[in-house]
Amino acid sequence: MSQQKVLLLGATGHTGQSILKGLAEHGKFSIELFVRPSSADKPAVRELAQRGFPIRVGDIDGPFDDLVSLLSGFDILISAIDATSQLAQITLATAAKKAGIARFIPCGFTTVCPPGDVMLLRDDKEIVYQHLKQLSLPFTVIDVGYWYQISYPTVPSGRVDYATPIKPNVTIHHDGEALNLLTDLRDIGRFVSRIITDDRTLNQYVYTYGDILSENQIFSMMEKLSGEKIERNQVCEIGLRSPLDRTRRVLLRRCAIGG
Repeated sequence: MSQQKVLLLGATGHTGQSILKGLAEHGKFSIELFVRPSSADKPAVRELAQRGFPIRVGDIDGPFDDLVSLLSGFDILISAIDATSQLAQITLATAAKKAGIARFIPCGFTTVCPPGDVMLLRDDKEIVYQHLKQLSLPFTVIDVGYWYQISYPTVPSGRVDYATPIKPNVTIHHDGEALNLLTDLRDIGRFVSRIITDDRTLNQYVYTYGDILSENQIFSMMEKLSGEKIERNQVCEIGLRSPLDRTRRVLLRRCAIGG
């Protein structure tokens, strides 16, 4: 069986790095990397090229026919685009359809959440998902829950501060009893490789996880392992809604003034 040709966008990000490693370990893919012009000369991209990964430089916002040409010849397009560029995938998907991509993996890879004023990033993703369906472009949405690597709290001694980007990290949402899907960042690529070779996942939403734990369970585990008492910062429902309401008011104001 010939190798499937995969084009990966966002290979230098945390999720993209995991996906690239998983695809390479799988051994049954021919992998090339889609890099935007602003990133083409970055050391991380040069390092990937030195490792033997072919680099295709293209501008999603550039001439449409050039984008179609760049995507032509690939079986699978995987997007691990950055969080602020989610809606750029609308153009990317339209070009993928014209280029004959057989399966598009949009940038899901997030916490399982319904659309509709719960998580603003998820709402942007939903716009992309609906566009894929309107195009009749074959797709698979892959959500991975919350990373283990950022799920645990910090402790008073600061012993784990080196390993977390969030300091301090002692927030409990609501009563802390809601269960969360958790995936090790290093496993995302392994999951993706298995999912995209399974025909049953075509035009489906797929969820991966290694554990299902509540915040209270995670905090208790950390206290037991560290021997330290963690002072929880509990955020109630009103506190959770306030940032969303403020963001919504800003967006409405901008729309009203045309900015």
